[in-house]
Amino acid sequence: VEATTSGHDHDSYPAKSQIKFDFPAIGDRAAFTFHWYDGSNRPSEDLYADFLTPDKDGKPTALSTSGCLIVGDKCSMYASGDYAEGGIRVNKGVELTEVDYPKPPGEPELGHVQEFYDAIGDSKKKAVSNFIDYAGPLTETILLGNLAVWKEGPVKWNAKDLTPDDPSLMAIVKNEYREGYEL
Repeated sequence: VEATTSGHDHDSYPAKSQIKFDFPAIGDRAAFTFHWYDGSNRPSEDLYADFLTPDKDGKPTALSTSGCLIVGDKCSMYASGDYAEGGIRVNKGVELTEVDYPKPPGEPELGHVQEFYDAIGDSKKKAVSNFIDYAGPLTETILLGNLAVWKEGPVKWNAKDLTPDDPSLMAIVKNEYREGYEL
């Protein structure tokens, strides 16, 4: 993971940053690179030009201030807004079809927070949310991006030992508590 920023004072997050995640091939999934842009950063316009619709004067409209652009080998997909509330579009003549996702065994009865609490308490009740295989690794990945933003450079992460390659980042990963205040 590597990040560049507009400058970081380490008291608050920078006005904008760009984070690059490189994921290795696993099983049938090929290796891929994921870029995160925030602040007013944007990818190269040639990557999203197909998604700019003309206004009444024929000029391309701007993308929404937030969204997700996925660039693949065969086409690209753009979802505007934080929750794709502006719709999802695919380019290069590819049709967006309904994907048959596996359905969860039900809705959480008391919500995901209660499910998480029950999972910590070793409850016999099985959670609908997938904390271990999905939410945990996703959270770890995004937090690793935050470490790279803090450092303003590359960070290699040892997922087995939960340690970064730069020892100076350990203070962020795990606090050292004074005697009597340990967890």
